[in-house]
Amino acid sequence: MNLDGERVKRTLRDVVGAMKDHGVAEVWTNTEMLAEDARGSREKTLMRASYRSARAGDVLTPLRPGWIWMWGSNSTTHGQPVDNNMRVPLILWGTGVKRGLYEVDASPLDLARTLGNVFGVDAGGRASRALPCF
Repeated sequence: MNLDGERVKRTLRDVVGAMKDHGVAEVWTNTEMLAEDARGSREKTLMRASYRSARAGDVLTPLRPGWIWMWGSNSTTHGQPVDNNMRVPLILWGTGVKRGLYEVDASPLDLARTLGNVFGVDAGGRASRALPCF
């Protein structure tokens, strides 16, 4: 059809962005998400932190808190940058674990770093940090 892909993505972004009354919080194209100056709202910052271009679509949108794409026996909104999807309890116990309740922001990379420290291997990469329970 000889269409400009960037223009198609921007048009879809604008159409979806007009659906604010239907739970849409914000909308970005993958090009906007990958831009060097991809700063913005809290949602965009959180979405950017988990964005993987090879596994994502061309137009991205988080829902507003309390909204879900569809409701049914197999519905979910995992991956949305809202507190309900970012609060996951983690229980660690055993030798060397400091007793306590730690309410800290952590990523899966931080968990990898923490477990790597337990087993004596380097895991999680440079951007990770060990959780404070050891």
